[in-house]
Amino acid sequence: FSVIDSEGIDPSSVEVTVQGVSYSIGEQLYLEDTLLSFTPSEPFDHGDSVTFCLEYIADTRGAGIESPVCGSYVIDLLPPEITSIEPTSGTVLHTHQPEFEMRLSDDLSGYNLDSFYVVVNSDTVFHPDSSLEFDAQKGSFSLVIAGMVFHDGDTISLELGGLQDNARYCGHNLGSPARFI
Repeated sequence: FSVIDSEGIDPSSVEVTVQGVSYSIGEQLYLEDTLLSFTPSEPFDHGDSVTFCLEYIADTRGAGIESPVCGSYVIDLLPPEITSIEPTSGTVLHTHQPEFEMRLSDDLSGYNLDSFYVVVNSDTVFHPDSSLEFDAQKGSFSLVIAGMVFHDGDTISLELGGLQDNARYCGHNLGSPARFI
């Protein structure tokens, strides 16, 4: 929480509940300048729902909040995934300009394409590009639209990367690139 009062905050007045447990300023609850922060004794796990309330806080003159300020969030520690890439690695293709399809997923916060890219051999295409299409959890990449042509016997090396989740409070979880030939 960011707490600001021209009279200054009385640290002894601070009461916060996290997951129903009450905390005062001390080992896990800190007040530094205008920032009130909590550090759990044990890390939360992926998918945990965390609820918290600033139950009470007052300034040095005793004026406090009239009602608690509460919120909740879900812990998202895992990046999104790129799976089910078709055609699969090692497939012999019978076209010079194949299309690739993939599934995109993130179990909690959804995925974000802001830094998504495709590398074909040494050529990189960044999202947004007309050769990349996405619909819900399905994506496709067209070599035709990207202007890439291959010939009989050529090997195509493909890397899909830069997929991140929709973080609200912390940095984005960035997925590992998916590579195949």
